[in-house]
Amino acid sequence: TNICPGDAMILTAEEAGADSYSWEFGGSVIATTRILTVDPFLEANAGTYTLTVTKGLCSGTNTFQVDLHHTVTFTGDVDVCEGGALELIADEFPATYTWRKGVTTIGTNRTLLIDPVVLGDAGIDYSLEVSKDGCDITSDDFEVTVNTAPTTTLSVSGNTVCDGNDGTVTVTSAENGVLYEAFIGGSPAGSGTGTGGDLDITINSANLNLGSNTVDLTATSSGCTISMDNQDTIDVVDSPVTTLSVSGNTVCDGNDGTVTITSAENGVTYEAFIGATPVGTGTGTGADLDITINSANLNIGANTIDITADN
Repeated sequence: TNICPGDAMILTAEEAGADSYSWEFGGSVIATTRILTVDPFLEANAGTYTLTVTKGLCSGTNTFQVDLHHTVTFTGDVDVCEGGALELIADEFPATYTWRKGVTTIGTNRTLLIDPVVLGDAGIDYSLEVSKDGCDITSDDFEVTVNTAPTTTLSVSGNTVCDGNDGTVTVTSAENGVLYEAFIGGSPAGSGTGTGGDLDITINSANLNLGSNTVDLTATSSGCTISMDNQDTIDVVDSPVTTLSVSGNTVCDGNDGTVTITSAENGVTYEAFIGATPVGTGTGTGADLDITINSANLNIGANTIDITADN
């Protein structure tokens, strides 16, 4: 049985002249007469009714489902992101629809669409009225929550690393509490949470290929995940060869020394150190490279020279 709210619900037991009648709803006896009348019928009166009839030594029980004439429910997410879309679809079809915010009608289609959503669209006074076969039913007020979207225009910068090393992408002035996630080719590659300052996100070397690696970023705050407007790259270059032959020479006290790198790689910068002190540098051309060590950096006796290579 379907009844329109505001109408009268009248249920009559078929058995006349019984000794007793008991109508129950929600676990309580609501009437003991043959005829049960609920006038007006409200949404809260919808549900299962139980009738027990006793006549002589016999009694019988039956249940009745009484529903609203039609539904005023809808499908859709009422918790949305600023800049996103609010899309609610009435479940009842076909019918006539009126969507309201407060007393203002904001839609008359089955689907309510607000796109893009702004913070001012939030409210606790949304409702849906569905009219069908002369019966008008209005839902209880429901709330629409609009979550503030994170800023997507922050500057993003990558770096250059040698093959096999982790890379870094930096988000300038990352917003406090916002989760930033990095993706390479759609695959997650790293993440970090902003504190208000610059945020360095480490990209594991396993996610990087030789050459240019484009890094895309998303920002998540209060359940809102939005793609960042800016992207950057991490460039991975071949590591220089570290097994080249290196030879020093013997000089008199007060003279400059020389360390020679055999077949130094073209474009690779080699830097010489005695202890932790830089003492000379040179750039390879593919031929042997002589790096001059100033006499001021040399002591009498053996001077151990370490070399680094950077391309």
